[in-house]
Amino acid sequence: MLISDTHKFVFHHVPNTGGSSITSVIAKYCRGYRGQPEYFGGSSGAPDYPWPNAIHCGYEMHTPVRYTESPNDFFSFAFVRRSSDMDFVCDEDGNTLVDFVGRYENLQDDFDFVCKKIDIYPVKLPKWNVGGSSANHKL
Repeated sequence: MLISDTHKFVFHHVPNTGGSSITSVIAKYCRGYRGQPEYFGGSSGAPDYPWPNAIHCGYEMHTPVRYTESPNDFFSFAFVRRSSDMDFVCDEDGNTLVDFVGRYENLQDDFDFVCKKIDIYPVKLPKWNVGGSSANHKL
């Protein structure tokens, strides 16, 4: 998950739902951010660049919401592609644990809604990591 103290949001990244594209836009508002890595269009200037590997990749980013702790007064959101993805954002009883669940098929429109909620300028999402490959790339 990504947390922004300045814009008071928590983004829960469900795998294969456009999360890399979303991360490339909102990362600069989040904890631990130190610039965009090359695969997000920037250069960190550090050979062992820890962001986003320590924050975005692996189990830290893709932990189901019910197993995470985040500030209660922050706007929380996630995006889903399949109905089974809802397991990621719900508790054991099926209650949704985030404030907003965007849909992959409405990715740009739902992301625009999120941008307004978290008070950032809406931008056209780049297409990163298309096809779910392990190699990050932009189309």
